[in-house]
Amino acid sequence: MLLINSNCFKMKKYFLGFIAITFILCSFTLLKPTQNEVLNDNTQEIIFRKISLDEAIKLAKKENKKIFLYAYTDWCQPCKMMQSTTYKDAEVAKYFNSHFINMQVEVEKDANGPDIARRFNVRAHPCLLFVNSDGTLNTTILGYYKGKDLLAKVKEIK
Repeated sequence: MLLINSNCFKMKKYFLGFIAITFILCSFTLLKPTQNEVLNDNTQEIIFRKISLDEAIKLAKKENKKIFLYAYTDWCQPCKMMQSTTYKDAEVAKYFNSHFINMQVEVEKDANGPDIARRFNVRAHPCLLFVNSDGTLNTTILGYYKGKDLLAKVKEIK
């Protein structure tokens, strides 16, 4: 009987240790900045906010910015290339994160994807949409671009 109580005490001790470690790890995760918080200059990739177009429009008005809406599909190889290279270019990221409200939508699978595709007449991928703070389309850029080429093209947008 004493042996069972001793084992129960050890199990309880291990369980409490597990709970404490789990709590500490969760605390670090909760303290990590979210996508919607202010971005610093050290960000090495474009941060796409997980917000609706309506929320992006409100933020764009508030921050006096345009919206960069990246419309893509999962099966699009040039889209995957841009995600793994262009959008991770530090110079591109710094420019986009400071000048735009960045969001992305998978036009076939996201809940609002088909509506956005219809609204902005998305016909090819990747489709880079630059939307004014009133929700009107400013510029559409189609196709794959390397970082410096995209940056040069985007800096022409008024």
